[in-house]
Amino acid sequence: MKFWAGFFTGILVCIILLVGYIVLIIDKFENMRGDDLPELHRADSLHKTDFQLQLHELRTDSILDNAVFRDKVVVLNFWEYWCEPCKAEMPGLERLYNSVKDDSVVFAFITTDQVDSVRRSPVVSRHSLPYFYSNTVLPGHFQGQFVPRTYIMNKRGEILVMEDGSRKWDDPSVLHFLDSLKKL
Repeated sequence: MKFWAGFFTGILVCIILLVGYIVLIIDKFENMRGDDLPELHRADSLHKTDFQLQLHELRTDSILDNAVFRDKVVVLNFWEYWCEPCKAEMPGLERLYNSVKDDSVVFAFITTDQVDSVRRSPVVSRHSLPYFYSNTVLPGHFQGQFVPRTYIMNKRGEILVMEDGSRKWDDPSVLHFLDSLKKL
């Protein structure tokens, strides 16, 4: 009898732990969708970048001159055409991009996918954003395991925000944050 009581207690504990784990996973997934207002994750330490990126414009294949990043607030978004969270955040990013429309802020939406696949993607035709691709290895501070990945840098080239996962980028707090960086 003791054996069965211990056995069923063990199963009950396992079920409770499994349900708790599932709830944690669901909560993490919900947070990745960006339904909540963005709480921008400040970089733990300032990473200064020299913007030695080899970027090609997706539609024309023209090479982007890295000088365009100098003395500008920069928003880099790394995405892939097959990524559902990337697709989910694109409308908000486009609204943010259209709201800013300022020469002191540069946006670049960068993919490392196969260029032909990306060009055929409905994401590219649906949104009029400055899309780029890179055929080279990205500098270490822009490498990551997840997409979407977004970085916001000040005019000195210091990475202030590093976000993994989808966010609500058209929130007024993000626009206010970018405005405050333009004034520095």
